[in-house]
Amino acid sequence: MPELPEVETIRRDLSAAVCGRRITGVTLMEPLVVRHPDPGAFVRGLTGQAIADVERRAKYLLMRLSSGAYWVVHLMLEGQFFFRPAGVAFDADTKLVVQLDDDHQLVLRDVVGYARTFLASPSELVTVLKLDALGPEPLAPDFTYACFKGQLQGRRGMIKPLLLDQKVVAGIGNLYADEALFRARIHPRRKVNTLSEPELAALYRAIRAVLQEGIAYRGASAARGLYRDIWGEKGRYQDELRVFRRRGKPCRGCEGAVEQIDVGGRATFVCPSCQADPSGGDAGGPPRAR
Repeated sequence: MPELPEVETIRRDLSAAVCGRRITGVTLMEPLVVRHPDPGAFVRGLTGQAIADVERRAKYLLMRLSSGAYWVVHLMLEGQFFFRPAGVAFDADTKLVVQLDDDHQLVLRDVVGYARTFLASPSELVTVLKLDALGPEPLAPDFTYACFKGQLQGRRGMIKPLLLDQKVVAGIGNLYADEALFRARIHPRRKVNTLSEPELAALYRAIRAVLQEGIAYRGASAARGLYRDIWGEKGRYQDELRVFRRRGKPCRGCEGAVEQIDVGGRATFVCPSCQADPSGGDAGGPPRAR
């Protein structure tokens, strides 16, 4: 799934490529990709609009239009969003093609069909997309250590599921949660209320560091490698990963081997030597009963 670094990479490239461009036509191959408003109103609302700015909130791309409305794209699991010359052939997985006035087109493609798009007024970003319910942006200037600590205050759950909760911190997914926890030397099953002040501070720094690195390497094309930037190129951060999807490979912090476990129903990658299991047992098995 594209996470904050991947979506931010797309946002930055789009901002340079499409700001000021006018939408001259909309071809909707799969009406179900439009979640708001109805497909006809979506097409009419986009056509003729200029793209004034490209923003991001969590994993959402938000293109502000000259009308004041926002064209919103969420890539979900395996969505792809391309900037291509007009006339390039598209395949059966293409859901939406938006023509621009500079002989280019924006193409929304999705193999599994979960990607979605919206046309929303500023107020509908709150009422329809519920963007106000999302947690703070982890790379924003106001995401201080005090802010991070406050988001976890009073919680007692395992730390990894909390990092994946978009209402706690926005934009973090499975890959960057595993990488941040490894860097902070914290086991994903640790209960958040057992973390010491130095551990919380280390995790705060690790979250920001791995997200910034992910952006610097233009995202990670891990697993099936379906993530691509708007030019169709893979990211490079997968070559820098320390634990994610490295089961059985040597840990890059010690001489142990990375193991895969289940945490909250998510495949999770840990080094049992660098990240002590809170159960006191084998990190590859379920926690021991207390």
